Amino acid sequence: MLYILGIDLAWGDKNPDGLCCISVGDNRAQIEYVGISKGKVQLIEWVKKYTNQGKVLAMVDAPLLCLNQNGSRPVDRESHRSFGKYKAGCYPVNKHLCRRPLEIANCLKGFGFGINWQLPQIDQQPYTACEVYPHVALIRWFNLNERIKYKKGNLFQKNNGFSELKQLLMKAFNNQFFAVDNLKIIQELIAQPWSKKNEDQIDALICALVGYWHWKHEGKQTEILGDLDSGFIVVPKSCNLNLA
Repeated sequence: MLYILGIDLAWGDKNPDGLCCISVGDNRAQIEYVGISKGKVQLIEWVKKYTNQGKVLAMVDAPLLCLNQNGSRPVDRESHRSFGKYKAGCYPVNKHLCRRPLEIANCLKGFGFGINWQLPQIDQQPYTACEVYPHVALIRWFNLNERIKYKKGNLFQKNNGFSELKQLLMKAFNNQFFAVDNLKIIQELIAQPWSKKNEDQIDALICALVGYWHWKHEGKQTEILGDLDSGFIVVPKSCNLNLA
């Protein structure tokens, strides 16, 4: 069994982490869980639960590799060159700004995770963790002109952007674009208005879907921005999806 984990990782200790798990086995993918955790201990215990059951591909919306003390990583600058016109460049990342994500990355490495984009292999590297970026994944999948604005602005603006995002995701699920089962969990989540908790869970779902996309297409429909030394992000390739 392969477990694809989506983690919308909080950069500070006080905020919750969004979580999602998609299981893959016998040519069937199923959404197992969407929720949140609070603090490093809860998060690590949640991840460990799946490592005890099979292979794990963890897709994390946060930096897992960073060498620079100040400024930004090469991959952050590359994201602005590639996606700045979509208003979706990454935040600048350095060791001063992302202490918690790098601490979590070290915890993952401590119990066997490789920080790279290789698909897990039970006899080689059974656990892999990658950095992903939901805004860019949505742009690539749905051919958007710019990022969906569901994170900034007042509550009315967030709800408008959140509604747009949820409609796109539901159409994609209904059209079997992602071909995963157990949509009841997603339907219940999508029925809810914007809240920070719901936003974190949706972001975790998107992270997990990037992992599912990466696995399903054996890495052939994903692009790697950056490198293994200074930091990388796994990005879906454009797919010209028509959800009309």
